[in-house]
Amino acid sequence: MANALSLHVTIDHAVIRAWAERRGARLSMPVGEGRPWPLLFDLGPPDTGVREVAWERFFDEFERANLAFIYRDTGPNGALDDLHEFISRSAVPELTVSTQSTIVERIV
Repeated sequence: MANALSLHVTIDHAVIRAWAERRGARLSMPVGEGRPWPLLFDLGPPDTGVREVAWERFFDEFERANLAFIYRDTGPNGALDDLHEFISRSAVPELTVSTQSTIVERIV
């Protein structure tokens, strides 16, 4: 499985923060309606229609919305990967019924 990639799902605030900081991501919330989730990481030039927030506000909203964070740490070439998504925790029962805060799945 030399070409397998790992996809991580976490609710661990320290893991999420480390992932974002390694990429220089700005913590943001959409202004107005029309986004499926109340949070996002702004990775490029600042987007219009979003406002930056502090970590405390970010994680307050993360918990209030009962979210989990899916990410890939490195891509096929071994470089940092920006692939990420916020999802509902209910979509990941392994996190809600166990004591684990992060799970890893290997995909080919």
